[in-house]
Amino acid sequence: MEHFKYLAYNAAGGRVADSLAAMSPDEVKRKLWSEGLYVVKIERARWTLPTFEEAFPTFVRVKRSEVILFTKQLATFVRVGIPMMEGLSVLREQASSALMQRALGDITAQLGAGVSLSDAMAKFPAIFSGLYVDMIRSAEVSGNLDEVLRQLAGYMSRDEGSARKVRSAMVYPAIVIGLAMVVIGVLIGFVLPAFARLFKDFRATMPLPTQILLAVGTFCRDHMFAIFAALAITITIFVLASRTRRGRDFLDAVLLRLPMLGTIVRYSIVERYLRTLATLARAGVPITQWLDTANRPGGNAEVRVKRGGKSAPLSQ
Repeated sequence: MEHFKYLAYNAAGGRVADSLAAMSPDEVKRKLWSEGLYVVKIERARWTLPTFEEAFPTFVRVKRSEVILFTKQLATFVRVGIPMMEGLSVLREQASSALMQRALGDITAQLGAGVSLSDAMAKFPAIFSGLYVDMIRSAEVSGNLDEVLRQLAGYMSRDEGSARKVRSAMVYPAIVIGLAMVVIGVLIGFVLPAFARLFKDFRATMPLPTQILLAVGTFCRDHMFAIFAALAITITIFVLASRTRRGRDFLDAVLLRLPMLGTIVRYSIVERYLRTLATLARAGVPITQWLDTANRPGGNAEVRVKRGGKSAPLSQ
């Protein structure tokens, strides 16, 4: 089979440019006609090396800033009366990420097949969160899509700002801890051995703390590869455990109980949860969906509100 690039228009006048695999250009025409598209141009796609996003889609995510920009632009298009499929086609061409372009192309095709915007977006949870989809679904019912899109863009902008502040607050402790580890490593690996030789030349006995540090440094230097291997195995175990329900719950509980860091994480979760509830209320989402929807972006299983149960205390 060969790959063909095509340019077509749908029934609403939206421009659709994409590629697909087929045996011949006639087969491409038949497929596009069956989807209700009017074909303008078909040409064989030249073979090129796949991009990193195409080769390793698991390791690439659409940036939050790109989703925010898309939401703002879509709100503007809806407000001025541009048809949805045409607006999505324009935004697809302007998207900087290949994953975003592919998602918008698929959403446009689904809209042409009669699928609602919220259901089409729900197929891309890595780009459009459950909160995003629920608010779009509510806007489809109430008819205030442009207003809800503006609220979503504002919510995500504030959420990104809060996350940036949390990351900034963690930079200083991380730098201090990193420098402390470097200094300790230099002391144990280079300074203490020099002092050990000095004490040995003078036939003096080193203090017990110095002997302990020197023994630790010697052990680390002699078993460096084994230590790095053990560290890599430990990190791998933590990563694999975080992908299971029980492991994720345990790590979330530990994170909230860390000194200083736990307090920062706890208050950031509270702030995000309350801001999500306020956004859902303004968007007109039914109150019965508030808790389920607001729980999704919480980020920590320990503090999620459970139906018929108790949530973890946040004022510890």
